[in-house]
Amino acid sequence: MNDWTNNTETDDTSAADTVKVYEIMNLAPFERKVILRKTAQSDFKPLPGVVFEIYRMDDTLVSDSAGNVSFTSTASGVYFIGKLPYGVYYLHESSPNNCWFILTVKDDTAEGSRDGATVSGPSNVDPRPSKQNP
Repeated sequence: MNDWTNNTETDDTSAADTVKVYEIMNLAPFERKVILRKTAQSDFKPLPGVVFEIYRMDDTLVSDSAGNVSFTSTASGVYFIGKLPYGVYYLHESSPNNCWFILTVKDDTAEGSRDGATVSGPSNVDPRPSKQNP
């Protein structure tokens, strides 16, 4: 005999009338160390002096331990070293180009994953959901 109640058999429709759709956000406690590096697409040489901002899904900016929200690539091309929770982020290259990339941080055992993070782009269109036409 089952010890549970089937909640679908109810006459109360008021709960269904108040359901709203919200954007899904990653609340998982899992995070991983991420090193972001800018290289040339043609020869993969480091590109210093490129300025980036990293946006979370809720449009807030990622900051480093010093509170910086803008990151500039060094001579080795590195512009961010830190821990990020698993999820999707939007990388905005604000200088010298104005383009966007999508960064996905995940478990490195996932199929197609490279060291637990994948980057797609560039795109000239802001991919953040809040910036899309409704």
